[in-house]
Amino acid sequence: MLTSVTANDVDTNPALTYGFSTESDSEVDSSEAETTGFGVFSIDRFSGKVILVRRLDFESQREYRLRVTASDTAHTARTVLTIRVTDVNDNPPIFMQSSYQASLPGEYSTILLGVAGRFCLSVCCIMSVWAGMAQSV
Repeated sequence: MLTSVTANDVDTNPALTYGFSTESDSEVDSSEAETTGFGVFSIDRFSGKVILVRRLDFESQREYRLRVTASDTAHTARTVLTIRVTDVNDNPPIFMQSSYQASLPGEYSTILLGVAGRFCLSVCCIMSVWAGMAQSV
């Protein structure tokens, strides 16, 4: 469950039901609710609990604006639920080449800096070790 929407009705019957809407009206401006989120989110019709149907990707879409309705069959209330997607580190680093080389000044020979599939941190550590060894030799 991501969140829950609730509405109040002073009448006790009939019970309120919740849903998503694609309709535009004067209460909910269409520019405010451009992304319906159908197929991405679901709402429990009786409790108003909003759940995620499929995985979100920050790089694909950063925000969803859902038109939510609450109805007692005689009257319908509408609002916009905004869901902002936060970025997580879900993409591994990628080297653009399979290997890298650099020449050291002076009598030091060429060393391998990185191999495809290794992280930049590993490359930096290798450089630190080589620099330390070169100075102590």
